[in-house]
Amino acid sequence: MKFLILLMIFSLPVLGKSYAVRVFAEAGAEDRALEYIQNMRETEPFKQLIERKAMMIDIAPVMVTGINCRGGGHGIPRLAQCDLGNVQKACGDYNLCPVYTSVPNIGAGNPRFPIVSSSFPWTTMLHEVVHTFGFTDEYAYTKSETRTYCPDKVSWHNGHSHVTQNSGEELFKSKKAAEEACTKSIPWCKRAIDSGAEVVLLNADGKFKIGSPPPASCPNVTIGVFSGGSCQAKSPAGTWRPYFCPTVMGYPTLGEEFCVVNRRHKIIRSSPNLVPEYYQEIIFGIIKKTIGARDLNFKSREQPNLAHHAYGIPEIDRLSGHDGEVNLCQESRSPSSEKKTNNDSHANCFSHLEKLKD
Repeated sequence: MKFLILLMIFSLPVLGKSYAVRVFAEAGAEDRALEYIQNMRETEPFKQLIERKAMMIDIAPVMVTGINCRGGGHGIPRLAQCDLGNVQKACGDYNLCPVYTSVPNIGAGNPRFPIVSSSFPWTTMLHEVVHTFGFTDEYAYTKSETRTYCPDKVSWHNGHSHVTQNSGEELFKSKKAAEEACTKSIPWCKRAIDSGAEVVLLNADGKFKIGSPPPASCPNVTIGVFSGGSCQAKSPAGTWRPYFCPTVMGYPTLGEEFCVVNRRHKIIRSSPNLVPEYYQEIIFGIIKKTIGARDLNFKSREQPNLAHHAYGIPEIDRLSGHDGEVNLCQESRSPSSEKKTNNDSHANCFSHLEKLKD
């Protein structure tokens, strides 16, 4: 109790003047919560916001009891649901209150209270926190998840609206017409064009379609218009993402995010694509608006030397000619897999993860 009071006294002077974050943890989850706090402080754009006193995060998690976390939200075993009354009360005027549960293998995004199990790596909470700023998943949903997460139309900062009535690929007679359609419908398309990126592809029949050619390898921080994951099963022509290489929000060819969460952590934890610059700017702008800091401007980080980065997974490091259809966790996404239990899905994935252990 003394520890909690000290934290609250320490935090009071900055509340209302900066974007305030307080992390909560059940018993047994405090170490993972502390790990997340430490890494969040070093991750852009949060790092520069903290350094410029525009954001604060408590130095340690606040312990919480009685939240009764369990899986099964919306019929999805990995989707967490918790009784957050105690957290909401202790959260007070804080803008964001991530919650760590000791219940294994569950998690959920929430506008103010993202939830993650301590059995997951710290990048999973970062994933859920980025959700709170309006970013969608970039991994492919299962059929049952598509029914839950893919309504007829929804817009995200990193995903073109999912319009289910378009069942085929839209083609254009000219490159200009395709670029105009791209700029009109995809939030970051003009930015990509202005940066010199190709956002239109020429078909064999002489017609044009929206899309950027994939880079030769990863990591790669070039923004473009790339075919997305998430709702592709429901709307093949309606999902896009700004970066081709794996980000904290996932990667379409890696299969179901829950199944490959540790593999994804291995891939992205030190990658310049972890939270790409376009994502950083959006998050920074939302926080700036939230705290009313008109004179606060985003500072672009130095461009990384990509030659010094590698994921350590050959099929991701060498993406030349990659057709986007490889599924590194294919067993868990077979048609019959949705009938399996949560534990069965885990068993199918772990064989892929053993060689990636640190």
